[in-house]
Amino acid sequence: MKIVTAAQMAELEAICTLSEEQLAENAGYRIAAFIDRMQPEGAVVFLCGPGNNGADGMIAAFYMATEFAIDSEVILAADPENLRPIGKKAYRRLAETDTNLCVAGSKKYERRLERLAEDDLLVDCLLGTGQKGPPRGDVATVIDAVGSHARVVTVDVPTGIDSDTGEALGPHADAFLTLVLGYPKRYLFTNQGRAFADNWRLVPIGLVDDGDFDAPEMIEGEMGWMIPARKAFTHKRDSVLLSVAGSRKYPGAAALCAMAAARMGAGMVIAAGPAEGLEAVRSSVFESPLAFLPSSDGEVSPDADLTEHLDSADAIVIGPGLGRGPGSRRVVEQVAASGKPAVYDGDALWHIADGIEIAGNFSVLTPHSGEAARLLGTDPETVDSDRFGSAERLAERFGQTAVLKGLHPVIASTDGDLYVISTGTPLLASAGTGDVLAGMIGSLLA
Repeated sequence: MKIVTAAQMAELEAICTLSEEQLAENAGYRIAAFIDRMQPEGAVVFLCGPGNNGADGMIAAFYMATEFAIDSEVILAADPENLRPIGKKAYRRLAETDTNLCVAGSKKYERRLERLAEDDLLVDCLLGTGQKGPPRGDVATVIDAVGSHARVVTVDVPTGIDSDTGEALGPHADAFLTLVLGYPKRYLFTNQGRAFADNWRLVPIGLVDDGDFDAPEMIEGEMGWMIPARKAFTHKRDSVLLSVAGSRKYPGAAALCAMAAARMGAGMVIAAGPAEGLEAVRSSVFESPLAFLPSSDGEVSPDADLTEHLDSADAIVIGPGLGRGPGSRRVVEQVAASGKPAVYDGDALWHIADGIEIAGNFSVLTPHSGEAARLLGTDPETVDSDRFGSAERLAERFGQTAVLKGLHPVIASTDGDLYVISTGTPLLASAGTGDVLAGMIGSLLA
C-alpha cells in the first residue's frame, strides 16, 4: 500500500469513481462505526473545523445519532454559512437530529469549551491534510481548550501536524488513537508526527490504488512468502555466511548475530572475531565454526586477515560489537573491497563514515538515527525530521540498500524505491535486537 502526500491523496480522490460526497459519507459512517466499537461511556464530542475534515466529523456525528444510538455533541469552529457545500449539507442534516450543536461565536460555545476536560472522548476533526501553518482563529482556540486531554481520537491528521513532513506546526492534538482515512500519510512515519500519532488504524473509504505517482510502499503483516525456499537437493555450503562480530566488551553481539543467521536458514554461519569475542558463540551456537582472528586489547588486531574466510563466504555480516580500533577498521576495509554482499552494522558503520568505500552494490547498511547522522554528516534530529529523505540520501551516498532503523524502519533501495515497515513494538528498543536483525538480513543475503 502506498504512503501518500496530501497532493497524492487529492489525486486519488479526484480519479475515484465515487463522488466527493460519497467518499465523505463513507468516511463519516466508518468513523462512527469505529467509535461505536470503542463503547464510549458518555457523549462523544466531535470538534469540527471549516473544511472537509470537519464535514467528515459532522457526518460521523449524524450516524452516531441515527445508526448507533450514541449521544454525541458537535463543537463547530466555524460559521455554518462559510462551510463548503458538503459541510453545509452535513450541518443542516445534523441540525435535524437531537445532537447538541455549539457554533463558534456564541456564548454557549465559549462555555462549552471550558468544560472539555470533563468529557470522556473527544474526536479531532478540525483540520485535515490541507493544513499549512499553525492553527489559527477558532481552530486554535479549540486546540488550546483541548490541552492535554487523555482521550482524543484524531481523524486523518492530528490538528497542528503537517501531513507531509510530520512537523508540529504549533499547538496540536496529541491523540491516543488516529483514524487515517483511505491511505496512510507520510507524517505517520517521520518527524514529530510519529510521536503524536503512534497508535493509528486505517479506515477504508472506497479509494482504489490507481494513482500514477511514486510513493513509499508500506509493508505490513506476515512476510514469510518473501523468504527464499530451500531447494530439495541442497547442502550446508550452498549458503555460507561469515559473521565478523564481537569483542571482549561485547561477546553477546557475536552470539546473537550468529544465532539469528542460523535460525533464519543460512546453511553455515562462520563466526569470526577475537577469541574473547567468540566465547558466547562457542557456548550457545554450537553449529557455528569459529574463525579466531588475532586480538589486541580485546578487539581484532591490525594484522588480522579475512582473505581466506571471505573466499568461502556467500555473504558477510560485519560490525556488531566489533569495536572501533585500527584492527576493526582493517577488516571492514577488507570486506568493503571484496565486493561481496554484506550487512554493515554497528561499529562497521563507524568506520564506513570515516571514508571507506564499498565495492559493488549488493550490500545493506543498517544504521539507527545516530549512526545515520554520522554517515550523512548531520545530527540525529535532522535525520528524524525527514526519515524518507535521510534513507534516500544514505542509499545514494553509499550506493547500497539502506535500512534506517527505529519506529517504522524506512528502507531505501539503490533504484530509488522506498519501503516502510509499519509493524513493530517498543520491546524492540532493547540491546541486542540490532545484532539479531543484522544476522537475519545476512542470512537472507547468503
